[in-house]
Amino acid sequence: MNTKEFVIAFKELQMDLLEEYKDPASMSAVKLKINQLGLDHAQNEKLNQILDNVLTDALYTVLLGLDGAARIGSRQERYKIEDEFGELITTPDGQLEAVAFEVFQEE
Repeated sequence: MNTKEFVIAFKELQMDLLEEYKDPASMSAVKLKINQLGLDHAQNEKLNQILDNVLTDALYTVLLGLDGAARIGSRQERYKIEDEFGELITTPDGQLEAVAFEVFQEE
């Protein structure tokens, strides 16, 4: 897995979570709480936009944190991430940050 594939996996996670929260048949804790709100269609659409923004911000920030470009908690440091074969996914040149921006902010 390379850096772009790693970031795209995070983007896929975002989309999967968003679909789970929108799915009327979902039994996730988030969807159950949304259902309790009794929102009309317009309110539900607005909430979906908010959830999309929250997931984007959270996952993008985690990726930047892994690259050392943002804090994770009170720490800001670069992490080395390897795939299952021991190949580095992250690189010391900020590539993770650049790819995360491309995938989460430009697309």
